[in-house]
Amino acid sequence: MRHMETFMGCEVGEFKSGFKTESAAQDLQIQKLRFRYLNMIMLSSHNLLQRNNHSEANEFSEVSAKVRTKILAKAQDILGKRLAHFG
Repeated sequence: MRHMETFMGCEVGEFKSGFKTESAAQDLQIQKLRFRYLNMIMLSSHNLLQRNNHSEANEFSEVSAKVRTKILAKAQDILGKRLAHFG
């Protein structure tokens, strides 16, 4: 994880990860990190589907906000069902 990239060694109680305490603010920090990693993986030149991902991202950015909202809601619903399957 990204917070471990900065670890230089210290006493057990002294490590500062940079994360806020457990709260909605920390959830937002983690969500932003997940997005950053996902973006790097999906658009990496090492990813065989990079061109396809890039073109789909461009297409998505060109549709109206209303259509994007519908697409994201559908994707979130599908993701929720998949997660429920693995329980």
